[in-house]
Amino acid sequence: MFKFLHKNIRFHTILSVCLLGLVVVLVVTCWQIAPPDKFFLWGNTISHAMQQGEWTWKIMALLCGGIQLCLMQWYYRHNRFAEDKLFLAPIIYMVFWCTNFHYLWLSPLNIVQTILLLLLVINTNYDNVNVKNRVFLSGLLIGLCALIDIASICLIFFIIISLVVNRFSRFKETLIAIGGLMIPFLYYATLYLITDRVDMLMLMIQDIDFNHYFVFIRDMDKWSIIRGGILLAVLFYMVVRISLLYQQRIVVLRRRVLTIHGMTLAILLILLCSPGAFSLKISYFFIPLTFYTTLLSQEKANWVLQDILFLGLIIVLCF
Repeated sequence: MFKFLHKNIRFHTILSVCLLGLVVVLVVTCWQIAPPDKFFLWGNTISHAMQQGEWTWKIMALLCGGIQLCLMQWYYRHNRFAEDKLFLAPIIYMVFWCTNFHYLWLSPLNIVQTILLLLLVINTNYDNVNVKNRVFLSGLLIGLCALIDIASICLIFFIIISLVVNRFSRFKETLIAIGGLMIPFLYYATLYLITDRVDMLMLMIQDIDFNHYFVFIRDMDKWSIIRGGILLAVLFYMVVRISLLYQQRIVVLRRRVLTIHGMTLAILLILLCSPGAFSLKISYFFIPLTFYTTLLSQEKANWVLQDILFLGLIIVLCF
C-alpha cells in the first residue's frame, strides 16, 4: 500500500479529495455531540452551547479539522520529512478518523486537538530571536486547553522537553511558559469578577470532582484496557524504530524527531490524567500515530511490514 502511494503521486490528490468528502459527509450527517458536564470550566460552557447550536459547531469542527490537516502537511514539508508532493500525513490522519468515526464525539476536545498540533509546529524549531515569544504563546495556548480539559496542563512538560532538545533549557523560558499558562485562568476569573458572577464561578469550581482524575484505567472496560495496551505496544515499537532510523541523520532532524517524542509523552500523560470515556480521548492518539506511521513509511525496505502494522492499527482502533 505505502509502496503504491509513494510511486503514484497523482493518486494522493484523488484519495485526499475522496477522504475529505467522506469526512464532511460523516460530520454533517452522523456526528453526535458529546454529553455535557464532562469537561472543565470553559469546556462545560462550550459543551452546553453545542447542545443549542449543533450545526454551528459542526461547521466549527470542520474548520478545526481543516486546520489540523493543513498543519500536518505544512509540518512535514517544512521539516523535510517527506517529498513536497506527498499528502501522506493528512491521508493517514483522515483514514484513522474515518475508520474510528463511530467512537468519536463532537466535543470541545476538538479545539484541544487542534492546539496540540499548533504547539508542535510552534515548538519544533527555536532561535535566539523568537524563542521567548514562542514559549509565551505556547503557554497561553496550553492555558486555553486547560480551561477545557485540566489535564492539558501536562503539555507544559512538552514545552520543557522541546526547550531541552533545542538547547534553550534555561529556567527563564520555563517561567515564561508558566506565566502564559496562567493568563487564560486570570482572564476567566476576571470576567466573572467584572460581571459580578463570582458566586457562580465558585459554585462551578465546587462542582468539579477532582477525585475523578487519575482514574483512567479504573473507568475503562476490559476490552478498552486491552486495546490501549496494544496501542501502547505499537507506539513503543514505532518510537524505538524511528529513533534507530534517525540516529545517523543530521542533528536538526534528530531534534525534530525528539520533539515529536516529547509531544507523544505529553499526550499519553493527558490520556492517563483526563477524566471521561475512552471515546472522548482516543482521537488524541491519532496525532502521534499519524506522525510515526508517515515517518516509518519512508523506510522502503520494510514497506510490507509497515502495511501490516498500519492495517493492524486500524483493526485495533475500530473494535
